[in-house]
Amino acid sequence: MSKLDSFEMIRPPKPTDSAAIKEIEERVGRHFPDAYKAFLLKYNNTKWQSLIYKDAKGKEQEVKSFFSINDPVKSCDLMENYITDTEAGNNLVNHLPIASSSFGDIVSVSLNDDDYGSVWLRDDNLSFGNRGNMEAYSKVAGSFSAFIEMLYVDS
Repeated sequence: MSKLDSFEMIRPPKPTDSAAIKEIEERVGRHFPDAYKAFLLKYNNTKWQSLIYKDAKGKEQEVKSFFSINDPVKSCDLMENYITDTEAGNNLVNHLPIASSSFGDIVSVSLNDDDYGSVWLRDDNLSFGNRGNMEAYSKVAGSFSAFIEMLYVDS
């Protein structure tokens, strides 16, 4: 059982399949970490109550929603967010936006060889249109699995 199974869902999963993941990997030009692919296969399109984690500075951050493959809400669609952020110059190179907060901050997973699979937070106020502003980015977890283990609900 995944830790995510213990959190209250407000929209049940609409699992995707390996072919849909592979299609997006091909469009992005990088393979996704296995743990993230497993997440999409099981939890694609799931919405939970707001999930909380602590960033590198110990500040509580929120995950409002994880982006999904073929999400009916465009702002929550994985590929739509990748394209939009890439065109706006908001993504770090070879980073895949995977989730958002209520305030527009973005959680991404690195697809770079040197820190493959690590999870990062982008402060939208500091980064918009300024990919080079590294102060806007902070590493949250060494892997997607470690990031999931950091999540909890506000009691």
